[in-house]
Amino acid sequence: MPDVFMKGISLMATATVLVPTTMPDLSVWYGDIVLATSSRIIIDDGQGRRAEYTGSFSYTSYSYEVYGTLDTVEEFRNGAKIYSVDNIGADAYQMYQAVMVYSDADLAARILLNGSDDISGSSGADIISSYAGNDVIRGLGGNDKLYGMSGNDTIDGGAGTDSALYAGSSSNFKLTLSASNVVIEDKRVGREGVDQLKDVEFLEFGETGQTINLAQLDGPAGLSEEAFESFIELYIAYFNRAPDAIGLNFWGTAYANGTTLEEIASLFIDQEETREAYPASLTNEEFAAAVYNNVLGRVPDQEGFDFWVDVLNSGTQGRDQFILSVLGGVQDESPDRVYLDSKIDVGAYFAVHKGMSDVVNASAAMDLIDGTDEGVGNAVSAIDSFYQDAIDPYNGEFILQLVGVLDNPFDLS
Repeated sequence: MPDVFMKGISLMATATVLVPTTMPDLSVWYGDIVLATSSRIIIDDGQGRRAEYTGSFSYTSYSYEVYGTLDTVEEFRNGAKIYSVDNIGADAYQMYQAVMVYSDADLAARILLNGSDDISGSSGADIISSYAGNDVIRGLGGNDKLYGMSGNDTIDGGAGTDSALYAGSSSNFKLTLSASNVVIEDKRVGREGVDQLKDVEFLEFGETGQTINLAQLDGPAGLSEEAFESFIELYIAYFNRAPDAIGLNFWGTAYANGTTLEEIASLFIDQEETREAYPASLTNEEFAAAVYNNVLGRVPDQEGFDFWVDVLNSGTQGRDQFILSVLGGVQDESPDRVYLDSKIDVGAYFAVHKGMSDVVNASAAMDLIDGTDEGVGNAVSAIDSFYQDAIDPYNGEFILQLVGVLDNPFDLS
């Protein structure tokens, strides 16, 4: 369509959905003009569907062309109002062409909702699109699907199980979680903007069909620094790499919701990555040595080694809890503590502060830790390089950052 159709003044419209529906309804329907005055137009299809337009209108003497300003649109089904849009302030001629000339329901919706609008759903399940502008969308009751489209929107799902919809792929977006906010940003400039989310349970990405369950990811935002670092420590020890952001937040949410470290350790030991780091074919001696090397970066002292091998040989403790016990035995301010803390800092930098989830890069970064400051610096530099690729709007990856829980030790600002 020519650009002229989207020109003109558009105010902050207020749209209200009264019964569960799709708003705007983009189906095309045909009716008769049953009323046309200087302030009101009614179109009725004779089968229970009616649209009413109010504003300040004028007409040509030789056609049905409408000029002036459109202020309000209401749609009815079988006498019941479905939704209303008020305070529109749109060019009536643009709306006339969209409806009467082109039969283009999508264009009509863009004209109605071209500003920064306030849209409220019904008490049931709605599908709501807000088009351009920095909009406020409230799903209220029901299991709603809310599509902010362009602009920087505030999307409040309200009661029910609600989804925020995005046209792109998840790799086009950065999600930032904190104890008080959920923010999703389209990395592509001028596309779907930066949205604030509240009471939204799912993200749905149209390009790939991917769905992300936010309830499985937001738990770590409520953890204390000490609790979260303990969990990151566990993650690194079992998988022998920096955490991936998605996995870390998933398991961190389980931890925040009451799953104990011991229970997570039992689940971790049977993961494919753990089996690769600690194959089942290892003897207890080989297993203990591998844990010491991965967790503490050193060969075990003979006394400690003999103790732990005896524990494993006796069956007093399984391999799943053994790794957890080694972590618990690290003394404060010891060289082992310094080494392990450096791995925690680098792991958090990769997954928490940068929010990346590529496990190959996660392994490469952790492999650079060698107990020296230079090794830590090399790991940080590698992560910074990985991040530049990850934030690419089109060829990067989904970024999941967590703020307000851990301080960033590598932030020099």
